[in-house]
Amino acid sequence: LCRLRTILAVGAFRSPVAGESDVAEFRVNILFVCPYTPTHIRTRPYNLLRALARRGHSVTLATVWETLDERRALAEWREAGLQVIAAPLTKRRSLLNMLRTLPTPKPLQAMYCWHPELWAQIRERLAATRFDVCHVEHLRGSEYAVRLKQLGAPFMCMDLREIWRQRRRGKSVSSPPIF
Repeated sequence: LCRLRTILAVGAFRSPVAGESDVAEFRVNILFVCPYTPTHIRTRPYNLLRALARRGHSVTLATVWETLDERRALAEWREAGLQVIAAPLTKRRSLLNMLRTLPTPKPLQAMYCWHPELWAQIRERLAATRFDVCHVEHLRGSEYAVRLKQLGAPFMCMDLREIWRQRRRGKSVSSPPIF
């Protein structure tokens, strides 16, 4: 998040806004991967996305949805000017993800929200669009971050609050560094 703020503040990947060449306002094209639908309840990504959209940045939200309310929230994000790519995350899909992860060293949380359909949509969007920055929210999005890095996606920001919290509590975190 700090790196994303720096990029937005100094315009590290800036494209001038048309007609405002002498004004220090720039638009950034952002791929924002969130392993859950940003809603009023999930305030951090919700408020970050609202602020980015309000500042005129081009944001593509890649996420999964679990309920009809979350699906409706995605329609609201589209109305707010975000491009949205999404896939339904069923309890069955999450259970399969976790069962497949059990024999691996990966944390269960890292695979909980994995969806091959969403990943296919992200890859298509990456092939068609030049993003200035990718932001991946939460440990549950880390599999997307690993795969984005393997594809050579642009500068990435990763929210790893859970790992930091666990380390502060003195708990051992067995997952290897992503970057």
